Amino acid sequence: FVGAYGLIQVSMFMLVLPRECSVLFPDRESLGLAGLLGLAGSTQLVCPIAGLFSDRMASPFGRRRPFIVVGTVVLLLSLSILWYLSNVVHATSDPEEANADTRNLFIA
Repeated sequence: FVGAYGLIQVSMFMLVLPRECSVLFPDRESLGLAGLLGLAGSTQLVCPIAGLFSDRMASPFGRRRPFIVVGTVVLLLSLSILWYLSNVVHATSDPEEANADTRNLFIA
């Protein structure tokens, strides 16, 4: 299972990320790609740091449960903000351009 997940992640980095960088950063694709890969690499530090904090946590609710609750709240807030912003972008964008973006998404 872990090998298949790793294969999916590697294919995302090799196939999708360079294409998205050419769209997001048309003038400086390599700089955008380096920044996004650096950000993706730095996210790998989250699990060991969270594990360190949760192993030292002393709470009446347990060691892991406070992190699960806070993580769930942050996730729900983030998803709500993304949903709201996608509605704002679609409301303010040109309908023909939005249809072209949708077609391009399905082709990719």
